[in-house]
Amino acid sequence: MQVVLPAKYSKNGKAGTLLFYSPRLRNALEEYVAFRVKKRLMMSGNSDDYRGLRKDSKLILSENKHGYALKKKDGSIVNHWACDTLQAVITQWGKDAGIPDFSSHSGRRILAARIAHLKATELTLCTVLRHSTLDMPYAYIESDDIAEQKILEELYSVSTTK
Repeated sequence: MQVVLPAKYSKNGKAGTLLFYSPRLRNALEEYVAFRVKKRLMMSGNSDDYRGLRKDSKLILSENKHGYALKKKDGSIVNHWACDTLQAVITQWGKDAGIPDFSSHSGRRILAARIAHLKATELTLCTVLRHSTLDMPYAYIESDDIAEQKILEELYSVSTTK
């Protein structure tokens, strides 16, 4: 499952594709889309298009059954459109799901840490996170004290005598 993020909604001014690999997330999105189809929310009338959903409709609808309102944000690279209300809703969903310290950005930090743990290159990390500079992903990677301790212990356990 994928969602296209238009350039005007992106902080870096570049369009991108968001891929959903997590089976739990994909299942939740599938259930949500099925709910929208069942309730006939923002339907096109053509069952061949997007399971009958209007192709111009937003993926997640507000309580009034329309897309969330966007407001223009001044970014450091480009101005973009964002939705603080939708961000708050997503944060609440994570907390309701019992994810400690969840925020709309914590998933990016977890993803970055997991990719870095797999010894991916900086370029791969930037590509997945859609960053334009190689140093940007490091802001998302939290240190792993236990892993760092093991690495240092292994490094210093190597005999330095010949």
